[in-house]
Amino acid sequence: MDLLEKVKKKTILFDGALGTMLMDSGHASTRSPILLNLEQPAEVAGIHKQYFDAGSDVVVTNTFGGNPLKLAAFGIEQRVEPLNREGVRLVRAGCPDGKTYYAQTPAEFAADAGKIKNAGADMIGGSCGTTPEFIREVATVLDEK
Repeated sequence: MDLLEKVKKKTILFDGALGTMLMDSGHASTRSPILLNLEQPAEVAGIHKQYFDAGSDVVVTNTFGGNPLKLAAFGIEQRVEPLNREGVRLVRAGCPDGKTYYAQTPAEFAADAGKIKNAGADMIGGSCGTTPEFIREVATVLDEK
């Protein structure tokens, strides 16, 4: 089933905090995370796979800031195309089918997502701090409703 068909039938669950996962893996936030697409591709694809396996319907590429303006701060503005291309390849590799900073537990977060769905939301996305644990709980709650 493609994404458009899913939207018509269920609430869509996006992935969560890729940046948080990368920082928890020991990658300093002073570097552009998009560089990891070329330097640590297996790690990036592995994080995508964790979100996919946790139940995310949509897993977003590691391409935040992948534009000449942002990359110029690191002197790599000429690498826009290969960095973004690799970001797309890695999300596809990690998703063959297509330390958290929250005060809430994954179960509490999922309960809130259920309320949001019941209020009529068609899509729900993770954000900063929503690790695969959170997404797994939300996927379970959304499948129950």
